[in-house]
Amino acid sequence: MALTHEALKQKLLTALDDLPAEALGEVIAFVDYQLYKLAGGNETEASGGNVRLGGLWDGVRAGEEDIADVRRESRKTFRESSG
Repeated sequence: MALTHEALKQKLLTALDDLPAEALGEVIAFVDYQLYKLAGGNETEASGGNVRLGGLWDGVRAGEEDIADVRRESRKTFRESSG
């Protein structure tokens, strides 16, 4: 049986009490994103799958190999930090 709206809200509030502060920021970002989608925001679809970053990367050119290098380096750093 599916939980009611109120039961789901209570379950969420209970779960939030168990999260550390740094995890709460991620929850807030996710909730903000859900609200954005519900409000009709769909920038990803409108831009062909790309998210606009307000000119943050203007003038920067990165090819597939550049992106692959950054991904490899990120994974390596993650593996080293997670021990």
